[in-house]
Amino acid sequence: MTWLWRTLQVLLAIFLLFLLLAAGGLLYSVHYIKTPPVADPTKPLTSWIHAEERRSTVAAPWEIEARQHQYDPLDIAHFISPPLRFGPWTRWWWPGNLVTTEELQREMRLFAEVGIAGVEIQPFAISVSEADKDSTRWQETGWDSPEFYQHLASVMLEARELGMGVDLNNGSGWPTGGPHVALEDGLRQLLHSERIVRGPSQVKFELSAPAMPVATFGAGALGMLGDIPMQTFVPDARELVAVVAARITNNERSWQPWNFLDQVTLAPDSVRVITHAVSENRLVWDVPPGEWAITTLWHLPGGELIAGGYAHPKPGYVVDHLDARRMRANQDYLFREATDLSPYFGDPLRAFFNDSLEFRQERHWSRGQLEEFENRVGYDPRPWLVALLEPGKDQMLFHAANIRTAPEYDLGDQGTRFLEDWDEVISDLFRERYFQTLKDWGSQRGLAHRLQAYGGPSDIIRAAGESDIPETEQLYAGGSEMFMKAVSSGAHIADKPLVSAESFIFLGRAFMTTPVKIKALADKAFAAGVNQLVYHGTAYRIEDPAERGYPALDGWYPWQLGMLSTDYSENWSYWEHAGQINRYIARCQYLLRKGEPETDVLVLYPGLGFPQGYSNPAEPFDQGRFEGEEALVTDTADPAPERGTKRMRAIWHETRKLEQQGLSWEWVNEHALNTATFDNGELRAGKLRAGGLMLHDVNAVAPDVAEHIATLTQAGLPVRVSGVAPHRQRGLLDSEQGDARVQRVFNDLPAETRFLPGATTFHHAQVKSVRRRLAGGGLIQFFSNPTAQATTLTLQFSTEHSQAVWLDAWHAKIIPVTTDNNDDASIELPAYGSIFLWLHRTESPDFTLDSFEPVSTTLLEDWSLSVADADIQSAGALPGDWLLIPELRSSGSQGNYSTTFTAPTDVEARLQKGHHFQLELNQLFGAATVFLNGTRVGAALVPPYTVNLTAALKPGDNRLEVKLTPPRKNRLVPAIENNEHGWNAPDIVGTSARVSAGVMGPARIIESAPRGH
Repeated sequence: MTWLWRTLQVLLAIFLLFLLLAAGGLLYSVHYIKTPPVADPTKPLTSWIHAEERRSTVAAPWEIEARQHQYDPLDIAHFISPPLRFGPWTRWWWPGNLVTTEELQREMRLFAEVGIAGVEIQPFAISVSEADKDSTRWQETGWDSPEFYQHLASVMLEARELGMGVDLNNGSGWPTGGPHVALEDGLRQLLHSERIVRGPSQVKFELSAPAMPVATFGAGALGMLGDIPMQTFVPDARELVAVVAARITNNERSWQPWNFLDQVTLAPDSVRVITHAVSENRLVWDVPPGEWAITTLWHLPGGELIAGGYAHPKPGYVVDHLDARRMRANQDYLFREATDLSPYFGDPLRAFFNDSLEFRQERHWSRGQLEEFENRVGYDPRPWLVALLEPGKDQMLFHAANIRTAPEYDLGDQGTRFLEDWDEVISDLFRERYFQTLKDWGSQRGLAHRLQAYGGPSDIIRAAGESDIPETEQLYAGGSEMFMKAVSSGAHIADKPLVSAESFIFLGRAFMTTPVKIKALADKAFAAGVNQLVYHGTAYRIEDPAERGYPALDGWYPWQLGMLSTDYSENWSYWEHAGQINRYIARCQYLLRKGEPETDVLVLYPGLGFPQGYSNPAEPFDQGRFEGEEALVTDTADPAPERGTKRMRAIWHETRKLEQQGLSWEWVNEHALNTATFDNGELRAGKLRAGGLMLHDVNAVAPDVAEHIATLTQAGLPVRVSGVAPHRQRGLLDSEQGDARVQRVFNDLPAETRFLPGATTFHHAQVKSVRRRLAGGGLIQFFSNPTAQATTLTLQFSTEHSQAVWLDAWHAKIIPVTTDNNDDASIELPAYGSIFLWLHRTESPDFTLDSFEPVSTTLLEDWSLSVADADIQSAGALPGDWLLIPELRSSGSQGNYSTTFTAPTDVEARLQKGHHFQLELNQLFGAATVFLNGTRVGAALVPPYTVNLTAALKPGDNRLEVKLTPPRKNRLVPAIENNEHGWNAPDIVGTSARVSAGVMGPARIIESAPRGH
């Protein structure tokens, strides 16, 4: 009956949560409507705009350096020992301004020591204790105070000294704004009220104010429960947009407010705008026969407050991102003269950062929206506005929770086409008024705009070109390669030298992150076109954590509920290995910033945006999942995918077919494709080069794009059309003629064509690849094995180069390429392994090749194991996974494995001949530091888990020790359950989820000799 009791407990918890949300929402609706939580600032926002609005562009040091590196020859010495600037960055969370200069500078030095090249500073409030928030320092000298900017200055000076870079979050929390933003300066939204009437009759009634949206009610409830104002609703500030009437053909409106799929079907030919029948907020209208829906549309403030970690005692509104003047005023305030930041522009302050489009109001609206739409698209949108009304359509909370919705009104195909036009206009407004405005503002000051330009109806590919450093992430859409490539492809088309990624972050996987996961996830990002990783992230270390209300062992950490990420600081279990991991990342990033991107096939991107809840269990590391390592993590269920997810999954399977043929691919959008050229067998879309074009499951394209594809095909471009072929235009205006133009093109195109590979061809079911063409000839190609099994990579070369070598970035080795009788080149890739191929024309290379072959193997079978906090003493064979050992399944302590072996008596003579002796562990979960005869000889972090023993080896008996550090998650499970060390909050996701730990046998020592000796 245990299952029944647990089920009842879960149901009771859900019921209590519902009551709490309802109570919070009720308090919110009563309180925040009458009393908005933010008083308007005394100074108008636009008054912050600097008088010198027009400035010339300033050459940014970071871009000058990046461009020079891009076209300089590859330097093997820099590959072996990369300069600090090629290392990863980290998001550095500060608990508001509760920091000290001494600790900030100490942590900067610590970052530099482990190879972190820069920091993104985020003044944050999440998980800050109530005691700290009530302190005078928080209330009076927090973010945006003179003391805060003094601390920033101390970091800037330290960064200059260390050769590091600094980015600043664009304010505190996200989206950007603050207490300097009035309600009128904030986001706006489109809402409605409805009246169902029957004719023939005459109706007379007062226009009703719009009801509070369900999502606003939910956000308000969460805000009240968490004592963090998230949204205010001000219906009295509404302005009339239009009154629209349409005859109902089918009414399936539900009485249930939580039913977001109910619809009223309208006859499109009956729609009429009756705003002229309104006088002094009163409608008088003669209703024709039948049942009619009268919809009143209003625009009003979105009322969104900054909730994402906002570290200021006064609540602040999010600024209107669709108003260029207000966006510029917000920038001028955040970097005003009083901040004293201008002396650091460009050195070391590289960029300001804006997170993804996480808005909480309903449909986006901007001032002058109707006129703007008509000028851009060519028709009056008023008759079709009711098609926009869909619960939570632009609400990030709905998308994050994967809540399925449908439009309130169904207007058939014409309504669908209007929505396509509307989303295109909104995408353009975001691009022009937000992305371009901030990019231009930064360029005039030598600052970069680092931007996550996704999360709404945005052309992600084109938007990537409107930021200086486009950024993707591994949390949104589960870190899918389909999503990450949308950003990197846009960057490649627009010739952006850096593509960054918010990295190593997944929901429900905190404290599970091991070095091998870092490497595997880094490789996934690299293969998707990323060349700058940003850890998410590092928490500032506070003093006396237990006394200030934090876990004693961990201190302050924004995501301490265990939902997101891992604290990549001294608190990380594997911090001692951070330098080794970061050197690998730096070597990869050194190579992946060389030359220009090229690919074999461009795949036409199907429309706008990317489904935030996208999941594809067939894709490696979907949602951060690791094969075999997280056996007890029970989140592998595949939710019912919505249409966008289904389409992306279908395209993923088609791109896998390309990869299995040895072909690489990237996305292209219609905008870039419409100006693409094809000459000498090369398709050029902006700066990105390819050999062919594929369309899969793309049912609509612009007619001029379709006709340009036909022109490119006539010039010889290979084009493959599969799945649903384009048969209609996107948009409403002149749709019949546009559909016919599209159909003419694609009726004549061949459905199948053969794509030719580039410089190399490889055939493999799993291996991922990306390549860059080097200046002056040559090529760099990256290969990664995203599976838990070793595999053989075999290549065929289609071009001639005088030199070809493998570059092993983990071991910093240069390995010769050898070919068989078929001129095929092969190399073993271990589990989660990676390798670079360098094709070049260097006649006399100034580097030494690493070429060894095994000559003997010694099996190590007699081990002892001791673990400090566990009553266990093991001897004999390696005992295996700690999850299967009751005494060890909750251990977070170091495991000490030891054994002895006998080296040959002539070992010194063999060493003089260049022999190497390596320890090879079959498998481990965690990280292992290896000692031989008391000397630390290295660490086994990633497959094939080898450590070179040569330096400490002696003839005769040798004592070998392997110190295994397990993942911290296993120790935190009982700590959370037993309320130990301050972990008194429930681990919301995966409380009981433990992960594998330990060293698995067999273990062996392999002696290798220089090849040919």
